[in-house]
Amino acid sequence: MAMELLRVYEDRKMRQPRDWQLREDLRRPGKVTSPGGKVSIAAVRDGAGHADHFWSLALALEAAGGEAVPFAWQSIPRRKVGLLI
Repeated sequence: MAMELLRVYEDRKMRQPRDWQLREDLRRPGKVTSPGGKVSIAAVRDGAGHADHFWSLALALEAAGGEAVPFAWQSIPRRKVGLLI
């Protein structure tokens, strides 16, 4: 999810935010490569947060790009509840 957001951001498929706090929050996480070569995303928590805007945008991007799933529901009848006196 985070790698997809970084790819979209680095490929300039989204505009740079005008708000400087949001822009800085999107830049906060960085790529970390393990000795085994696995790439992950990490952000250091500080007084400004923990890259919350970055993660919320990554979740929104994931939700927007997801496959459409039909919505289905089934009505459940209510039970009649008597008054307690």
